[in-house]
Amino acid sequence: MEAEGANVKTGINISSVGLEGGSAYVIDETDNGTVRYHAYRILVATGRATNIDVFHLEKAGVETDKRGYLVVDQDFYSGVEGVWAIGDVIGGMMFTHKAWHHALLLSRQLLKGETIVFENRLIPFAVFTEPEIVGVGMEEAAAVKVGYRGKDSKIPLLLPWMSPGDGRSAWFCKVGYLSSSGRILGGGILSARRLDGHYLWLRIRSYGFHGGQSKAVS
Repeated sequence: MEAEGANVKTGINISSVGLEGGSAYVIDETDNGTVRYHAYRILVATGRATNIDVFHLEKAGVETDKRGYLVVDQDFYSGVEGVWAIGDVIGGMMFTHKAWHHALLLSRQLLKGETIVFENRLIPFAVFTEPEIVGVGMEEAAAVKVGYRGKDSKIPLLLPWMSPGDGRSAWFCKVGYLSSSGRILGGGILSARRLDGHYLWLRIRSYGFHGGQSKAVS
């Protein structure tokens, strides 16, 4: 993004926003004084809040956590007879494919009597920008936070259908792994198509990964 002219700032301290001359601006209070950034539009991401309180499920004895999500066990069971819950209403990553997978697991449990476990499953995600960002599992910071001795390695992304000089030299795969064994913990991919990411991940899983490698994956 920076190579294409975008100015990326992180860790900033926004004190105010406003309008001036038909454009928006943001005030950043830095250690060296006030900085003003101008923009055509300002997008603010504040997260999501639940709205299931309108159902007044507490009257049926269904428990919710402090953020308003339904509390369920490993079988998606709420503890109230006849009430199971899946997808966004139980919190966690809010993706359609996660809810769809929950539905498959619950149907196996209810219709076939299979034992299911839904916690600690790896949920892939994608950010539909240009180029796209795809990820799954943990990177170094998340691994260290939960007690792993993890490392990251950044691998240039050179796939068979890419041509040198076509503007894709900045694309890459970032893999998080255990520093002791090289076991993969997760990874992220910056590429124009999710297919590129799927192809690369299959290559890594098929042929293994050794931390610290710098050779481009092809």
